[in-house]
Amino acid sequence: MHQSCESEPDHEDSCHLGVHGDSEKFMVRLNKNGGPKNPEKVDRLCALFTDLSNKDMKRDLYIVSQVIRTGVTMRTNGTRSTRTSSASLIISLQLLRGDMDQLRRENPLIFSRGVAMTRKLGFPDVIMPGDIRNDLYLTLERGDFERGGKSVQKNIEVTVYVLYADGEILKECISLGSGEPPLPEHRSFVLYHNNSPRWSEVIKLPIPSTASEGRTSASTKDKGEKKLFGFSFTPLMREDGTTLSDESHELYDFNSGSSLPSSLVFQRSAKENFWIQSQLSSTKLTQNVDLLALLKWKAHPDRVMDILGRLRHVSGEEIVKFLQDILDTLFSILDDNTDKYGPLVFQSLVFIINLLRDSKYYHFRPVMDTYIQKHFAGALAYKELIRCLKWYMDRSAEVALEYLFKFIIQSRILYSRATCGMEEEMFRCSIQELFQSIRFVLSLDSRSSETLIFTQAAAELVPSDL
Repeated sequence: MHQSCESEPDHEDSCHLGVHGDSEKFMVRLNKNGGPKNPEKVDRLCALFTDLSNKDMKRDLYIVSQVIRTGVTMRTNGTRSTRTSSASLIISLQLLRGDMDQLRRENPLIFSRGVAMTRKLGFPDVIMPGDIRNDLYLTLERGDFERGGKSVQKNIEVTVYVLYADGEILKECISLGSGEPPLPEHRSFVLYHNNSPRWSEVIKLPIPSTASEGRTSASTKDKGEKKLFGFSFTPLMREDGTTLSDESHELYDFNSGSSLPSSLVFQRSAKENFWIQSQLSSTKLTQNVDLLALLKWKAHPDRVMDILGRLRHVSGEEIVKFLQDILDTLFSILDDNTDKYGPLVFQSLVFIINLLRDSKYYHFRPVMDTYIQKHFAGALAYKELIRCLKWYMDRSAEVALEYLFKFIIQSRILYSRATCGMEEEMFRCSIQELFQSIRFVLSLDSRSSETLIFTQAAAELVPSDL
């Protein structure tokens, strides 16, 4: 990518590129000649916009460019510096298809240049285990401010930063776009003589787990005098432990004049307000109270039964987003007290497995397979799963057999490796009894052919060395 323009020697530009409404921004800081300010980035101004689905590609997509000038616009002789009509931006595009591993194999030259990964604001169609995100996107929407006794309107600049609960500023946690390192703060662009600015600037907060109790703060300055005249803030975490909701938030503006005594409580400006929009893309932070209670179940040991029962109230979108953490939590609860929580954990597993049978979430089935093969660690889980499955089959109850059997077999493999094959005969007897229950249930519906097919399929799941 290259930009050419006529510029004054005392300023620089920043260029932001993004897929309109769908992606983060790719940011480049340019010098007065239109090249990268960092000389190491010459011929390396390359970004990969990831996570675009087939559905996205069928829509009308637009690459939007935003060029922001940093520096004075008034020459020393009092005349104003303006751009000429020759300013231009040149980009080249290439469509790449496939997962990330495939793209790296097939396009080694592109990735050798230091590609900036530019992600979708939301999540891709499938979230694989190990794909961890913890990003909060904030949009500086607009503000309404008073003149403050002046004859002309203000030149307003907003400075944004993130604080811990004790007031310490998080370092390098504000990203203006891929391609540039994060910063400790962000300063908005300035609209000349405008008391009701509309910025629509999007920033990303790649929040570390230690900052989960922080808050974001915005201070407003009169650009002409560099004078702080107010500030706004909002906690990133609610009192119930959930994260700031995805919506527009009106923040109160508090007066911050130097003439106020230090002992006086800050006063809200009744006629001044500030609006931000938030969007969370995280596999670690949630906005759902019931899901948060499940993931933090150890903090409420007396409520585990109720917490497990309320999993059904969590939306399918949240469940597939946190699928690995939910499964890890369920098996941790099962290990904690098998007799007490076993049936409810089993019902929760059946609920999740049946959810993946829905056409809306069917493409998450490979995620479940990957979890079972590479992340599942419940070496003792097979005993309770067999017991619960047999109990339901004896009562002709419909359960999700395929993945339950996969969990049982993988659990037994893990147990056998850890104990050098102990309790093998007991396991085989349990499996035989379970098969008999399954055959009996299927025979009630006169599905003899299905009985044979299922029995063969289940037998193939059992490794020969078990």
